[in-house]
Amino acid sequence: MYQACTFLEILLVMAMLHLLWRRGEERDIARLDKDRMLPVRGVLALLVVIGHCDSKVPGSFVLQQLHMSTPAVAVFFFLSGYGLMKSFLRRGDEYLDGFLPRSLIKLGIPLLVAAFVMCICLKLEGRNIDLARRMTRFVLRGQNFPQHSWFVYALAVHYVFFFCSLKWLPAARGICAFAALSVCYYAVVRWGVHWPTVWHRTSLCMSVGVAWAFYENLIRSAVSRRGCAVLGCMLTALLLWHVGSVAGMPFSSFLANKTREFAYLLTGPALALAMYVIRGLPRMAVESFRFLGVISFEMYLLHFVGERNVDRLGLGSVESFIVVLLVTVPMACLAHVFNAWAVRKIGGIALRQEREVAK
Repeated sequence: MYQACTFLEILLVMAMLHLLWRRGEERDIARLDKDRMLPVRGVLALLVVIGHCDSKVPGSFVLQQLHMSTPAVAVFFFLSGYGLMKSFLRRGDEYLDGFLPRSLIKLGIPLLVAAFVMCICLKLEGRNIDLARRMTRFVLRGQNFPQHSWFVYALAVHYVFFFCSLKWLPAARGICAFAALSVCYYAVVRWGVHWPTVWHRTSLCMSVGVAWAFYENLIRSAVSRRGCAVLGCMLTALLLWHVGSVAGMPFSSFLANKTREFAYLLTGPALALAMYVIRGLPRMAVESFRFLGVISFEMYLLHFVGERNVDRLGLGSVESFIVVLLVTVPMACLAHVFNAWAVRKIGGIALRQEREVAK
């Protein structure tokens, strides 16, 4: 999180300097459209892979500085909530027609593909698959199957929350209901069933993304009128948390440790504010980041294949990361093509059945 705060602080300072440089000119505050966010999703997927590789084979100073997998997932949840709310605002109640089947199919097919690949890996390693025992551990202890797949289940739960909140309530109240349900999920997973921290430490970021999308016009207007003040407030919040995390001051360190999980809520908004102002930032990303953005979901789910035994190769940290990437990207491409085909086929069947039932 320290590196993530530093990176976001640099972005916010750049955005403030950009506003000061253009002082007196008409400010055109950009939107977070899909085209601009696709390279960002690619970078986020890459950061997740880097973080897990650095944990598996530590030792590289470069990879250590880029070890930001948890903040990357926090931004991913933020963007997911943002995208859901934006789609709802564009299409209204029509967007919710068939929302749950459509969304769960989009999540379920890649998850089944990853589970199938996981079973193959276990078989090749000579380990017992025993799906019943693994499902029991998943339910009772929150142990992922397949590996690193917890975020898919968390997304599915929040998709249900989103549908229930917006289907029967006005948008403003629906946002509050969605946030309340998200907090309930956080409390149950953290204090109720005591599942691993990955299940809850970034989950609240999706509520922030939903609220951000709903109030985006107000936020963009505030940035346009009082840009430096808005960016300065966010920068101050990040600085306070960052200083408290690394300083030797007892109270600051205590406060930072107690609020560590909630600091992830700042990552998405800080990136969004910087992206509003620095319009050219996504254009600076090479085309490969855009390409990785297209297959980012599959990369999240399948990078465990290269990561599982990479520490046994006897390679350095950077070399291990390259090996994992060379394994992950082709598999993610193939999985993305299959997933897109399967979603269209199964989604079309589900839609026809839904229409027949409606008649």
